[in-house]
Amino acid sequence: MKNSESDNLSMYFSTFVQENNFKNGFLPQCVPGIVLPDSLFQYYNCIQSLSEYFSVSCDGVRPWLDKIFSSYDYTLDKVIDKLTQEEKYEFLTILSILIQSYRWDKCPPASAEYKRNTIIFPKGLYTPWKTLSHHFSLPLSNTYYSIIASNWTLKDKKPGDLYTLSDMRADNIKLLYSWLKPPYEEQLAHFLLSFVELESFGALVIDCITKAFSAIWDNNLGLLKVSLSELDVAINQINRAFNKRIKIKNISIEDWKEIIHIPFGWGIIRDGKRLEGASGMQVGTLAMLNSFFGIASDSSIGKATLGSRVYLLPKQRKLLEILDNSNVLRTFVMEAKNTELTTLYNKNLDSLVRWRVSHQRRGHKYLAHPTNEMPQMATGLTLPDAGNSIDEIFYDEMEDRITETRRTMV
Repeated sequence: MKNSESDNLSMYFSTFVQENNFKNGFLPQCVPGIVLPDSLFQYYNCIQSLSEYFSVSCDGVRPWLDKIFSSYDYTLDKVIDKLTQEEKYEFLTILSILIQSYRWDKCPPASAEYKRNTIIFPKGLYTPWKTLSHHFSLPLSNTYYSIIASNWTLKDKKPGDLYTLSDMRADNIKLLYSWLKPPYEEQLAHFLLSFVELESFGALVIDCITKAFSAIWDNNLGLLKVSLSELDVAINQINRAFNKRIKIKNISIEDWKEIIHIPFGWGIIRDGKRLEGASGMQVGTLAMLNSFFGIASDSSIGKATLGSRVYLLPKQRKLLEILDNSNVLRTFVMEAKNTELTTLYNKNLDSLVRWRVSHQRRGHKYLAHPTNEMPQMATGLTLPDAGNSIDEIFYDEMEDRITETRRTMV
């Protein structure tokens, strides 16, 4: 199998991972929360006070942010330009959360906000946010990377420290910036950190994929079996971590539907396209698993997941593109005709099916709560024409995605 283009690409995967520093998968390389220069202090001060204006029963953020950021000091361009890459990520996270809050004004928002497709942001927020979004080649919307994947810290580490998967324990990780007051703040943390914990297994998934490609290249069935065994463990760890976070005792169904998830929507039209907000479709670790196993993307959710890649960082998009074009695993398993290898391969896909079934059932339960004639929303996306059937739409579309996953089995 060493002469095919896909085999060459599969070996390039390992090189690309090493050259582009994916040691923590699709999460930041250092613990977020890095202190920014004093000249940017007003942004940090606002993010610390955000919940006082945005949270339930508050008056809204727009008058407050309009007053502070009505103009922009262009001397800050030089400050931003001199920031390290990690500092730029940190500043983008702060700006994105402030911008996201301005887009909705308060939580829950006025009903008219669901229909909004244009908005004028205060110059002091919009100018640096646009600059950094362009720097990282991200759309002008609230992306998963900027408000979730970078919005956490560790209790036993300092911001800027290096960390590993062993540090990402549920009792050690905490939300960095919140926009809600208690009792909603803790529920928001459970929701956001469920994504972060899921993504924390990305480095382990990358390691398993790298070993699997090496095994295929060398026709080493023993090493491939080891890599698939380890990968199955990782998928089940993802499932357990998600199930521990997303449960009624952690996140009330009513609060999730009416308060917790709402600010993730975006809905603003730019260049004739309605942009989406942060959502689980932008989780890189799951996207890697889809590509590695060669799972089709013909379903609505499959297509939406592929479309969501534009919200990822450029190097993350490139990694997934390499995986898309390195679809050698299934063919190798079929040609090997090894019963144990086939069983391991199918076991991985069965574990991924169980994850999707769990997601389907939990999503259906949370989406079924009525919202008093307000537009129905799933995370990151407003569905004004869904009526009261968004839970059924989600369930059916997830069923299609589950079927696609099962069909990949050998």
